[in-house]
Amino acid sequence: MKKYLSFILCSVFLVFLVSCGDSDNDNDKTGTQTVTVKITGSANLVIEIVAIATGTGETQTYTDLAVNQWSKDISYEKVIAVSAVGSTSDGASGSMKIQILKGNTVLKESTSEGNILTTTATY
Repeated sequence: MKKYLSFILCSVFLVFLVSCGDSDNDNDKTGTQTVTVKITGSANLVIEIVAIATGTGETQTYTDLAVNQWSKDISYEKVIAVSAVGSTSDGASGSMKIQILKGNTVLKESTSEGNILTTTATY
């Protein structure tokens, strides 16, 4: 139940970010862009849900991942928002980091710490 509640909250937050967000560098984003979404964390991190939303209304959701590192190349127009939910396997504190990368350049980064982790990055 906790996993589904986290997913619903994460999805609502992503829709809010994409529909209401405005970036200072929108003039630089014309046409389709391709970036890499990379999520990493401490050794005890278990990534459970990743949701990716774009400014065109497309949402991709990945569930039951059960990994501590994850990445995906994404093509999008306008805005991209990435949100992840995870927990630690041993109940101790851990960390999770989302990066949106273009080549080796970090465009946006967000981190979270604790034993139940959620973080969001928007570019």
